[in-house]
Amino acid sequence: MINVTRSHLPSREKLEAYINQLYDTAYLTNFGPLEQQLTSALEQYLNINHLVLMANGTLALMLLMRGLGLKGEIITTSYTFPATAAAIRWSGLEPKFADINLADWTIDPNKVEDLITPQTSAILATHVYGNPCNIEALATLGEQYKLAVLYDGAHGFGIQYGEQSLLGMGIGTAVSFHATKLFHTVEGGGVIVGDPDLAARLKRLINFGIAGPEQVADVGINAKMSELHAAVGLANLQEIDDCIRLRKSHLQYYQQRLDHSGIKWQQWCMNASTNGAYAPVNLSSEHSLLNVKQQLEAKNIFPRRYFYPSLDVLPCHGAPNNTPNAQQVAATTLCLPLYAELTQNQLDLICETVLSSI
Repeated sequence: MINVTRSHLPSREKLEAYINQLYDTAYLTNFGPLEQQLTSALEQYLNINHLVLMANGTLALMLLMRGLGLKGEIITTSYTFPATAAAIRWSGLEPKFADINLADWTIDPNKVEDLITPQTSAILATHVYGNPCNIEALATLGEQYKLAVLYDGAHGFGIQYGEQSLLGMGIGTAVSFHATKLFHTVEGGGVIVGDPDLAARLKRLINFGIAGPEQVADVGINAKMSELHAAVGLANLQEIDDCIRLRKSHLQYYQQRLDHSGIKWQQWCMNASTNGAYAPVNLSSEHSLLNVKQQLEAKNIFPRRYFYPSLDVLPCHGAPNNTPNAQQVAATTLCLPLYAELTQNQLDLICETVLSSI
């Protein structure tokens, strides 16, 4: 069986070294030494400031909005994982869905501007498959209309935007370290901000709002990362460069073999590096996609329609169907299996099956 992804497991020896530290300290949570060590290691590796680790990426989105005190409407993309919009609603806010560009599949700044009202307080844009949004245009809108510009960077681990980390853009970026992600802590996530005061507030919010032994400063929640999850992250971080190298090589092979008139690839930002997080192919029609998917599954190869459907068509959001580009891309895009451990024979089988099914 070849699944769309496979969680990377670090070597037992590396993981056991951190587990031994955990047993030595008997520290399991509450900003323990491994959590602090992982925070510092990731800030250095990603070239970022003020990372606040959290229990998962959905809580990271919610707490970023809570930390900023946002109200009213948040403009976001409908071509994203359900957690992006769900976090907005769980925060008592209203998502407004802007359409995407057909070339790069990220939120269209012109469509964002069309949705701005006096009730709009922020833009929450997703770097789709790690491909950067139009950061400059969104920043201009933020300045012009006095809106917070936030990013869902769940796919953006390790990507450079020019000379900077992609994850350092905007007022804040929420990240996911879920087991299906390029870098993971089994369950986990975090928020990256530039403002140290905001980072301090987020650390209070994830710890019940506690500001000191006898002081509660905010209405908080429990969203801390445990020492066990931090241990997995520290071990995985030692192997992440090899994982990225192999995944990028596999993706490049897909792109070479699947150079076909019936397949389109996402237009990647010229100012950004890549990380090999996903291998999305865009087929000529939904019928073609379903046929490719069926033929792959017949050989125990399981791709995924990711993201599908476009969020604005979900009844739970009660949104108007006003994102034709997002709906088109959602209906015709299939993510092929991509992980470091894929063999050459497996890659060839996937490519041959796709080409014979178009």
